[in-house]
Amino acid sequence: MSSWRAIMVHVDDGPAAPERIEVAVRLASTLSATLIGAAGLNMDVRYAGDPMAGALIAGDTSECERKLARLEAAFRKHAADRVPIEWRGEIADPARFLHKHARAADVLVIGRSESKARASSLLEVTPSSVFLASGRPTLIPARGATALHGESVVLAWSDTTEARRAAQAALPLLKRAREVLVLGVGEGVGLADLQDVARHLERHEVTARPEHRAGSEGSVAAQLEDAADRIAADLIVAGGYGHSRAMQWLLGGVTCDLLESSRRHLLLVH
Repeated sequence: MSSWRAIMVHVDDGPAAPERIEVAVRLASTLSATLIGAAGLNMDVRYAGDPMAGALIAGDTSECERKLARLEAAFRKHAADRVPIEWRGEIADPARFLHKHARAADVLVIGRSESKARASSLLEVTPSSVFLASGRPTLIPARGATALHGESVVLAWSDTTEARRAAQAALPLLKRAREVLVLGVGEGVGLADLQDVARHLERHEVTARPEHRAGSEGSVAAQLEDAADRIAADLIVAGGYGHSRAMQWLLGGVTCDLLESSRRHLLLVH
């Protein structure tokens, strides 16, 4: 993949939505891409604390349609005249809606999970519920950020299918970076492996440098954050969920640690 021509951003009513949209708008502008706003509003009210749940139970979808219209208007107001835009909104399970419509985009932009103190929303999705099934790289913006600069990038490397896919999917960003650190942690990867990856990236006009660090799997996310601090990187690229979901639930894992604690933009690929 040499370029991203269409970027899809998830639009909801959460407090971080304007920042997420701004990150997506600026990225689309930088890459000369079309920006697609997407919102699915959940018909399954069993787990929702949203005020519209009662209306949905009664079969009244008019308020839901008005809410989707308000989200569309806010998205268009934010992005119009800055980049080419499209809108897709529907009364449907939000994650499944994004899985379906991801066919129209090269990358998805999804917000981080909101605080558990916030009532569940009929519009809300979690990052893992999207990137595991969408078949598209998923960008999760850093909290409070309004732009992805990407001058320095950390590429987390393990010799897995997911890491290889992540490196390939991230090429539009890696090519624009001043420095890409290909970082491997622990005994499962060696310096020669990382040098191989760096040489491959250089063939794609990416300035890449390999680095190996000792450490256990439990320390990988911390090592990635430390390396990103050192080179002032605002983006970490990683393969997401190299183990099965059941193993991730039992053991945690690098993906979970990054989603919970990273202060940077994350580009994850499954």
